[in-house]
Amino acid sequence: MKLAVLASATDAAAQSEKDELVRFAQLKQHLAETGVKIDVSLNLLGRYDYLFIMDIPDGPENAFRAMSVIAQSGTMRTESFVAMPLDSYFEMAAEIGRAA
Repeated sequence: MKLAVLASATDAAAQSEKDELVRFAQLKQHLAETGVKIDVSLNLLGRYDYLFIMDIPDGPENAFRAMSVIAQSGTMRTESFVAMPLDSYFEMAAEIGRAA
């Protein structure tokens, strides 16, 4: 399961931006301990500061667990979205179309 996460640094995190690399490494480690892998991590200009694409073990509980790990870091405010590869979506749509 893929989870797309848009995140903004909290004011406290922004004021100590020089420590961001260490905090991100710690966050990745905590997520890895729950079976979550960050596939893509990007810095953004605009409303959000970061975009993460995460590979989550199947099940909504694991997505909630990952978001709780991020929230408890206290450094980011997030908005998350369940995502799927377009090829998988097109295959699913074709199967539904054949069944109809």
